Amino acid sequence: MATDKEYARRHTKAAAVSRMFLTCTRAMSRAYPHQKNVGQLLPDLLVIMAIRVNDQRRRCKPISISQIARVTGLPRTNVRRILPLLLKVGVIDKSDDGYVGDTAFLRKRIKARYFQAILKAVERCARELRGA
Repeated sequence: MATDKEYARRHTKAAAVSRMFLTCTRAMSRAYPHQKNVGQLLPDLLVIMAIRVNDQRRRCKPISISQIARVTGLPRTNVRRILPLLLKVGVIDKSDDGYVGDTAFLRKRIKARYFQAILKAVERCARELRGA
């Protein structure tokens, strides 16, 4: 069983990560071009994040629907339903081999207020985790 001190440290870390997640999710939902609540938006955000991570890891080699489903934990049918919307709003691009992030979309938003809020939330969380 955890001591009171261990519990307090874990609680502090969990609160830091939770605060970061809430801030990031709210910021992304406000910037997303469709009027959805956060619960409806989360699958779309997961797909976008899976593609962005893949772009970074694989130097923009496309990711398949099956890979996106595996990374996100979403059913392939859900991923298939989400991708056309993301293509339509210009968040991603399609190639013969799969999907990549649209670099023009990202470049336009790199200094956006919501993106700066996300960066601040991540930096704050990192400081809090180091200090806990």
